[in-house]
Amino acid sequence: MIHEVIAEANPWWSDPKLVDKDPAIQHVLSCEHTLLYDPLPSGNFVVVGPRQVGKTTFFKLAIRELLRRGVPPSAILFFSCELLSDFRELVSIIRNYSQARCLFFDEITFVNGWERAIKYSIDQGLTTGRSLYLSGSTTAFLRRETFPGRPIRFTEMLPLDFRRFTLLFGSPELRNTLFSAQYYTDLLSIWSELEKLFRQYLRCGGFPPAMYEHMEGGGIRPQTYHDLFRWIMGDVMKLGYSEEFARAILLGILLRYCQRTSLRALCEQLPIGSHRTLARYLEVLSEIFVVRQLYQQHRGLPALRKERKLLLLDPFLVHVVERCIAEAPLVNEASLVEGVVTEHVLRAYTRAFFVRTARGEIDLYIPDTKTAIEIKWQERVTHRDFPLPQVFRNRILLTKSDFDLSRPTPLIPVFFFLAMLRIPTTVPYREPLR
Repeated sequence: MIHEVIAEANPWWSDPKLVDKDPAIQHVLSCEHTLLYDPLPSGNFVVVGPRQVGKTTFFKLAIRELLRRGVPPSAILFFSCELLSDFRELVSIIRNYSQARCLFFDEITFVNGWERAIKYSIDQGLTTGRSLYLSGSTTAFLRRETFPGRPIRFTEMLPLDFRRFTLLFGSPELRNTLFSAQYYTDLLSIWSELEKLFRQYLRCGGFPPAMYEHMEGGGIRPQTYHDLFRWIMGDVMKLGYSEEFARAILLGILLRYCQRTSLRALCEQLPIGSHRTLARYLEVLSEIFVVRQLYQQHRGLPALRKERKLLLLDPFLVHVVERCIAEAPLVNEASLVEGVVTEHVLRAYTRAFFVRTARGEIDLYIPDTKTAIEIKWQERVTHRDFPLPQVFRNRILLTKSDFDLSRPTPLIPVFFFLAMLRIPTTVPYREPLR
């Protein structure tokens, strides 16, 4: 049975041209704006990221590129691990398909004991001279020291950030300008287009199904919201947690989106008796790439016992929860924008916190650059709207539309700041032609 499934999943073994018949590849190639990647280099990799972010498509495109480069079809194996029951079957595939030099195992992290299978295969030499490419939708396994001393690397694949979104869907003029821009003033010629694209990004975020339907298909289908929500709840239950509690927590997050809150205060609003239970659910929702937690800092580390801010990984997730749980809009635009900026800063820098003192609060503080960021999504902003200017030498006030670099507190439109923010990634996105 398993061998029949493997044969069906690898049609290029009989004809390399059949890889172009794969639905994921056909969809990518049919898009007006094509999101492509270069294959990962040789070696062992675990690619982790949320559902529907494009991990499977990434693997299929990598296989297509390997075939185009002349790699023998029989040397490439793809398998969706959601069909496996335990780690023994995984070891069996690695051992029995010894002709495969590049092995792609999709959604491996929900296979019970998959780490044992990979450790065993590496230690027994079953992967010598071969490359393992593994994908998963949870980082729960990373709480342990999973592969000490073994040649395996981890990389995150997240929804598209705003800069890459604009490079994908923007005009040739916008791409040329962004590629060469060194200063915010270099973006003045594309102000209108950037502002429009940011409005689009707030609606569809960086999940490929939603952003392509919104940007090229005339609107996001209701099914797209519900599909992602079902995946999220399915992953919660696979990890042994309650869907009812997860729903309640996500609703509670939207009601206090990007606002300071304590676990105890949130518990009082939810049908959850213990703040320890709430902490475990927040942890698992973070591990499946749904929730982000922004902490205050204590000596450069997160102050876990103080109030925190809660947000979702991508603006589209906000709309998913609003539609599938609340059945009504709950997050105002200013809070949604603050969440987008916070997520981008958390991706771009190793550490970021918010700062609260008796005299005021700062939305974001980046210790590595000693920069404080305040977000004011309102019609009129002046440099006086920055709280605690005497505390921070490096400060930025992000605005809805005001732009002024002449003062010690520069006013920068949010869409300028995000478009210039280069977020490092080990996923090899292929930049579009200028």
